[in-house]
Amino acid sequence: MGESGNRPGRWRLLVAGLVFYAVAGILSAAAARAFPRIFGFAAFPADARSWAVSVLAGAAVAAILIIASWLLVFFSASGRRMASVLASATKELSPAGALVLAVMAGVSEELVFRGALWSLVESMVGRWWAFGVTSVLFAAVHGLFRRGLVLWGLFALAGGLAAGGLYMMTGSLVAPVAMHVIVDAVNLPALVMRGGAGRRQAQES
Repeated sequence: MGESGNRPGRWRLLVAGLVFYAVAGILSAAAARAFPRIFGFAAFPADARSWAVSVLAGAAVAAILIIASWLLVFFSASGRRMASVLASATKELSPAGALVLAVMAGVSEELVFRGALWSLVESMVGRWWAFGVTSVLFAAVHGLFRRGLVLWGLFALAGGLAAGGLYMMTGSLVAPVAMHVIVDAVNLPALVMRGGAGRRQAQES
């Protein structure tokens, strides 16, 4: 009963997330194409070697962020509270749905923050302002200024700074997208499974 009764909620959350991220990504790409001087960005590297370097750099930074987040959860009470809050927020997702949403979120959010928004800020006040503003805004939408989510927001700030650094270092979105997708693809399903384990323990007790 619990699993079957949960399916409509799982589908609603997944579909809503996919639609939101699809719209955000499409609008960013459309703005870049329509107004390249303001919103334009380099989505892909110029050659195969640059592709390889970008993917490997993104994967390496992702590994560092994943290890840091797991250490935070395993060895600090505030990290465990953060994980519990996020697990509760994603409780309607299945692990497979979380994986799909993670990939979509990683691509779409980088199109927005390191893509169109970065280019907009850079065209107005310069590259380093773009680096700082997009990182802070990225953290803000991930809860930096919301009670109970500050730690998650700080982790997102670190991720935003890392993504911005990768973007400046490689010159395209492939490295930050690879980093973002890998982090989300590992951590989001893990949070969903953590929430599922917590519900089973509650039902058994």
